[in-house]
Amino acid sequence: MSLRTPAATLKNIDKVTRHYVKRILHLHLHTPHNLIHASLRDGGLGVTQMTLSIPNILLRRINNLSDSSKKDGVFKATLSTVRVEGLRKNLQEVAVKYPPQYFRGEMEKRAFIKGLHYAAQDAAS
Repeated sequence: MSLRTPAATLKNIDKVTRHYVKRILHLHLHTPHNLIHASLRDGGLGVTQMTLSIPNILLRRINNLSDSSKKDGVFKATLSTVRVEGLRKNLQEVAVKYPPQYFRGEMEKRAFIKGLHYAAQDAAS
């Protein structure tokens, strides 16, 4: 099983989502992606980035199933097949682990949105 097509699909979903967020909110085309994906607390819009979230969610679910299957021999055997182990390996390669403040750090590198997370903490904004 290859993850190339789903990974490309997730990238396309992110691209279309960003396009329509910019269009609906009348943002400039060159608005950084970090602003869209950063959390509200960090001054962003809090839109989930699928290419980061979905592989991590799937990997976490498979790991949780593996932990809970220790009592059930059939279920444990199913999760230890070559196909599931290959899927787990592919997900670990695709799953990128970003710290929660990753997008805040990326936003601080941009001149036009630098310090936007401070405005998010202001009660008036």
